[in-house]
Amino acid sequence: MAQTLPPLAGQLMYATQVVGTVTNLVSFDEMAPATLRSTAPITGIATGQIIVGMDVRPRTGQLYALAYNAALTAANARLYTINPTTAVATPVGAAAIDLELGAATARIGIDFNPLVDLLRVVSTNRANYRLNPTDGTVVDADPATAGIQRDGDLTITGSSGVVPTISAAAYSNNFFGTGNSSLAVYDEALNQFFYQSPANAGVLTPVGILSGITVNRNSGISLDINSVRSGEDLVLLAAATGTSTNTQLFEINLGSGVATLRGTLGNGLSISNVTFATFAVDPVSPPAALTGQLMFALTGSNLISFDSSNPRVIRTSTPVTNLAAGQTLVGLDFRPATGELFALGYNATAAAPTANAQLYTINPGTGALTAVGAAQRLELGDAAARVGFDFNPVADRIRVVSTNNKNYRLNPTNGAIAATDPDLNPAGGVISSAAYTNSGPGAAPATTALYNYNAANNQLVQQADANAGTFATVGASGITVNAAAGVDFDIYFDPAAPAATQNKAFLVASTGTGNFVNSDRLYTVNLTTGAATEVEIIGTGMPITGVSALISGTVLSSNKASAKVSAQVDVYPNPATGEVSINMPASLLKQSVQATLVNALGQSVLSRTLSARDGVTQRLSLTNVAKGIYMLQLSTPEGVVTKRLMVR
Repeated sequence: MAQTLPPLAGQLMYATQVVGTVTNLVSFDEMAPATLRSTAPITGIATGQIIVGMDVRPRTGQLYALAYNAALTAANARLYTINPTTAVATPVGAAAIDLELGAATARIGIDFNPLVDLLRVVSTNRANYRLNPTDGTVVDADPATAGIQRDGDLTITGSSGVVPTISAAAYSNNFFGTGNSSLAVYDEALNQFFYQSPANAGVLTPVGILSGITVNRNSGISLDINSVRSGEDLVLLAAATGTSTNTQLFEINLGSGVATLRGTLGNGLSISNVTFATFAVDPVSPPAALTGQLMFALTGSNLISFDSSNPRVIRTSTPVTNLAAGQTLVGLDFRPATGELFALGYNATAAAPTANAQLYTINPGTGALTAVGAAQRLELGDAAARVGFDFNPVADRIRVVSTNNKNYRLNPTNGAIAATDPDLNPAGGVISSAAYTNSGPGAAPATTALYNYNAANNQLVQQADANAGTFATVGASGITVNAAAGVDFDIYFDPAAPAATQNKAFLVASTGTGNFVNSDRLYTVNLTTGAATEVEIIGTGMPITGVSALISGTVLSSNKASAKVSAQVDVYPNPATGEVSINMPASLLKQSVQATLVNALGQSVLSRTLSARDGVTQRLSLTNVAKGIYMLQLSTPEGVVTKRLMVR
């Protein structure tokens, strides 16, 4: 009789369990570790190699494992991806690589750096490496020297000859799109946590001494950090204690070193290589009904969407494409006159008189940018500058302001500079955001007002004469933002609301410190008093560089295929295991079709380009996709076709 499992109370986690000569992939709930939710023997690992570490790659959601053969001195290690459902391991790259990780008794820690998408590998023998997850090769720390050089050996700063014994590692803010991350490691001999910074140099700075438990160094030790469940890093250590070989799960306070027991894994098993299954939430559900306004924002190189009343849940996350080399997207807004989403690309390093700014429209469904007119020259400051970008619904022009006090108007029809207005004069303030009222659909309103946020003194201000750059103070927000991280601002116009409340203002800002200095939160703002009220963190604390509410009455019909077109596309079998077939008429394949699989958190876990040369029926491999419910988005010439797909 099949085991009936309760719904997940926390985050799903993966680990390995060795039984005789077999290594199993197991999963469990971080809040209920005594019950194993799944067990499957791992296959595909080369003979002689053993799995010494696992982690989920934030960029793709794939489960990676590092296997190592301590008996060999060359070609002794290999990176693999593992299918969480079948436990089949697939080698990454052309061949095994050379790693000096020590003897068979050495313990090894691996974890993905979410900032640079590289895998950190450390060992109790002081070894320190970075691996490329695309081809499985070692990143050369010193290209000027012959051969492949690993990173600097692990060394404790200020120590008197104390040799570190690092056996576990984990990066904070471990999600794709994070603006900052720190590497925490555990020394099993000193029973202490360290921050490894600079990570490539191997410099270890002491943090907290593990208190309350004595780790059994003869059993597996794992450390992982989850930034999804609470918006603040949850640190978990898996280790056996005393003379027992039964692995226990502990929640760790890195600063104090205090360990709090969560439970014994599998009610008494020896388990290793524990990692959060960040993308594999099971069971999962399609996004719920919209609560509040649908918001779009830019984070890193992705366009995301979320509800204004529930910003923690990211509905969609789509990579932005076609951005000109050297540019960064610095602003985002919907055009009231047409409902199109516009964005501004800017290259802060391009010297005058080179054109350094480009206006784009952006497809909310696919993330594809389309240039509007020719590139222009805008003096918006260096890479540290922050930019405000918003449509004037009366004039149908785009206001562009910057923390360097520049003040422009752009023409959305041809992308040209409509006017270079006088510099902003915020009386010592810092202006990096702008938003107009009455930005509704259809005919232009008779009036509008331009508001900004002064990040220097945390006040809402009104740009009384927008073209002159002068300001009037509205009132204090009541929060203290990180001005260097930038502030984003938008006003949603609700024509159905009473006149006094038709304009609803939203502020995106970070008020955190340390690792959370770029973790943005959503606030509502009272346009009469300036007071800001926190809604919640956005996603898991990602840095936002532009935000815009979908204009009332706007339907993204240009991006959504009609029901007739959608009916012509078949996705089968459904539920699917291993692969799924996609059948569509040749007319939809007259140009390339992008297939994207999106999980319940709105994260893209798989993307592939379909072309006519492969026929009207094409197969999409689900080898590395965890079981659950997904949305398969097909960007066709007739719009985006979305199909619900269950993977099991």
